[in-house]
Amino acid sequence: MNKVTMYLIIVLLGMAAVTGVTLHQCQRLQQDNERLSANVQSLSAGTEQYKTEAGKNAARAQRLELTTGELRQQCADLQSRLADMGVRNKYLQSAVSANTSTTVKVDTIVRDSIVYVPQLAQLDTLQVLRWADAWVRLNGVIHGGRFTGSITSQDTLTVAIHRVPKKFWFIQWGTKRIDVSVASSNPHTEIMQVQCVEIKK
Repeated sequence: MNKVTMYLIIVLLGMAAVTGVTLHQCQRLQQDNERLSANVQSLSAGTEQYKTEAGKNAARAQRLELTTGELRQQCADLQSRLADMGVRNKYLQSAVSANTSTTVKVDTIVRDSIVYVPQLAQLDTLQVLRWADAWVRLNGVIHGGRFTGSITSQDTLTVAIHRVPKKFWFIQWGTKRIDVSVASSNPHTEIMQVQCVEIKK
C-alpha cells in the first residue's frame, strides 16, 4: 500500500467520523427542538378541568420535559418545594404538582350549650356550632362574639401519568404526548392547576 492510498484512507475515515459526529449532533438538536415544541404546546394548553365518570372533580395537563437548569429557571416555586422536601435535582426523575381549592357551603343551626366557668364560679351559655359530611367536619363555639373551633377537610388525590396515542380515524399507535390526570375524592375540592415535570437526563 503506497502513501497516497494510506493518506486517502485516513482522510476518508476522518470524513466519516466527522459526518457521524455531525449527524449525531443534528439528531440531538432535532430531539431537543421536538422537546421544546412539546413544552410550548403544553404550556399553552394549560390545565383542563373536567368531571370523572363518577362525578368527581378532576384536571388534566400535558407533561413538561425540562433539564435541571430549566426547572430552576421556569419552575422556581416547584423547585423550592422539592428542595424543602430534601429532593436533590440530580436524583429527580419527575414531579407532579396539583393546586387545589376547597370551598364548603355550611348551613347549620347554632345551639346553646350551658357550661360551668370555674373562674366565675357560675354557669354560662355558649353557642355551639357543629356540621359534618363525609369529607369536612366543622366544630366550634361562639362566645363573646368570637368563634373558636376547627375545620377538618379530608381528601385523596389520585394522580395518573399516561400516554396519549396518535390517532388516525379508529387506529391508535405510538405516543402523541404524555398527560397527567389528577382526580379529587372530595367534591368540595376544585383542582385549579396541574403540573407534571419530567427531568431530561
